[in-house]
Amino acid sequence: PTALLGYSLGEYTAATLAGVLKLEDALNLAIEARTLFSKMEAGGLLAVGLSSDEIRSELGTGAYLAMVNGPRQCVVGGPSQVITDLHQRWKQRGISVQRQPATRAFHTPMMEPFVVVFRQILAGIELSTPTVPYISCMTGDWISDNEATDPEHYLAIATNTVQLEKGL
Repeated sequence: PTALLGYSLGEYTAATLAGVLKLEDALNLAIEARTLFSKMEAGGLLAVGLSSDEIRSELGTGAYLAMVNGPRQCVVGGPSQVITDLHQRWKQRGISVQRQPATRAFHTPMMEPFVVVFRQILAGIELSTPTVPYISCMTGDWISDNEATDPEHYLAIATNTVQLEKGL
């Protein structure tokens, strides 16, 4: 490839293809992440046909803008009951909504316990500067060498809004 864009955990794949992570390390990280995800508090994700600004103005306590995939294609995450309530409210208003098959609220502060543990795992991994340019799903811009080699960048993917629309 001459350029890459990873979506969500796909940024780890982009980093691997770009030479930032060794394949063996990336596979071990995937295994560790899967184990840790299963231990996180249950939650959910809801795809919503609203803009990020419209969603932000309607989010209540416990709900977070998890992903911005397009101008009116976003995903909200939060505790299961909060997501159920938002789903019902928006559906009654005729807004396009669809529950996602996730059982965790990825890309929200609910994933902070994951970050605490995963930080220790990432500390033992060597990160190299990329040999292939890639766009970060966190910023929607080309990743810098400093970002690519900073474990905190990859940890932020778990708790912050994915900016796919900007990246595209």
